[in-house]
Amino acid sequence: MKRKRRNAKRGRSIKRKIFNSATYLAAALVILSLNLLEGDAFAAAARNAEENKKIIEGFLASFKEAEDMSNQDTPPTSPEDTIEHRAIGSKVAEKEDAEIFGYLESAPETPLIENELKFLKESLEKKDNIEINNQTDREINVPQIMAAAEEPDISGAGAQILIVHTHASEAYTRTDRYSYEPHGEDRTLDKSMSVVRVGDEIARVLKENGIPVVHITEIFDSPTYSGSYQRSLDAIEDAIKENPSIKMVIDVHRDAVITKSGEKKSMSKDIDGKTAAQMMLVIGSDAGKLSHPNWKSNLGFALKIQERLERDHPGIMRPVNVRAARFNQHVTKASILLEVGTSGNTLEQALVSAEIFANALSDILLK
Repeated sequence: MKRKRRNAKRGRSIKRKIFNSATYLAAALVILSLNLLEGDAFAAAARNAEENKKIIEGFLASFKEAEDMSNQDTPPTSPEDTIEHRAIGSKVAEKEDAEIFGYLESAPETPLIENELKFLKESLEKKDNIEINNQTDREINVPQIMAAAEEPDISGAGAQILIVHTHASEAYTRTDRYSYEPHGEDRTLDKSMSVVRVGDEIARVLKENGIPVVHITEIFDSPTYSGSYQRSLDAIEDAIKENPSIKMVIDVHRDAVITKSGEKKSMSKDIDGKTAAQMMLVIGSDAGKLSHPNWKSNLGFALKIQERLERDHPGIMRPVNVRAARFNQHVTKASILLEVGTSGNTLEQALVSAEIFANALSDILLK
């Protein structure tokens, strides 16, 4: 009996040590990501462990949840809970923490520590206007992937691009010009004030540039948040059946970054005298349990968009985020998820970015 107790105690001690090590690394990761926003990544990496530990306490992770697209996506803790970024929990292996770092419950058995070390290294690498936040265990050869990627051929008749919003109720900080009735924190069912309006702007510019578009404005994340990706997938597949000419799907979202004090962080860049919300391309992969054979094609095309936007408007883009979940991007070879700003940005800023994005995409597709 005493031996069993000693073994149990030793087991608990080992678990604590493993958890503490993983938590330390998670702390360094968040510190690094926050300082990347301030342009001081190397200084952040040089901080000692004790200082990192003090700074990290209480910080919220700035990564959006990775939902399981096989209709197992996790709902918020309550119908009104719309917080995208959760605090690091007490057990690294728990699903909440797995979602923070872009894993699914059934993701490959890649150690979290090994994966995050890889991310820390890759986050500091930037070449030719391309920076990647790789949150998977997949190797990414940027030159090879970009060389193999092909732009969608939009020369045919009919709609060529489909715009959708899996989380259509996502909205921005209210202003005098753009005020709305909230439906949860920074969310609204008023489509003229949410990311649906951003999608309208992207569609308008694309159409003016001669690219036919279908825009799905249906709300999939209300009244029930859980299952939103499955519902949007059903709508995407229906739209493609009705419009088989569609070559590209853009799922438009807005991100959320919360500071230690609980304040919403705005991420913006001055472009030609206007304040534009920074954007981020999120690309799914086959690192989760779902089949996604064309994910590198999606990534290659996203990297070309990233390169063009950063070349023409330096600072407008955040690093391309590669995740384990596929985010319905298996449907076409040119599917992307576009985060336009954060909840701390305004709709005015997001609309500036929407126009910039649509014009850059048009230039790529119509060259």
